[in-house]
Amino acid sequence: MSANGCGPRWFPKKLTGLFNCFFKDSCDRHDEAYAKGGDEISRFECDWKFWIAMQNETLKHRGVGRAMRWLNAVLFYAWVRALGWTRFNYT
Repeated sequence: MSANGCGPRWFPKKLTGLFNCFFKDSCDRHDEAYAKGGDEISRFECDWKFWIAMQNETLKHRGVGRAMRWLNAVLFYAWVRALGWTRFNYT
């Protein structure tokens, strides 16, 4: 599995584009960590670092831009925590 931005390859392009415009670098690092794999604690750590990276990116903006990014970060983090187990490389 290689880094492909935000979302799995089957993810609708419009949603991928939305998340990528806000968090592509964070998503790529998260993909790399998922490919490295580990146990459930490792997965939680990967997801937590992803959450922190998205929050840091959000804080670079103000007003509506920050609010939009924050909402996207919350939704995407919740989605990753709920379904990420299907893509994580458990070793």
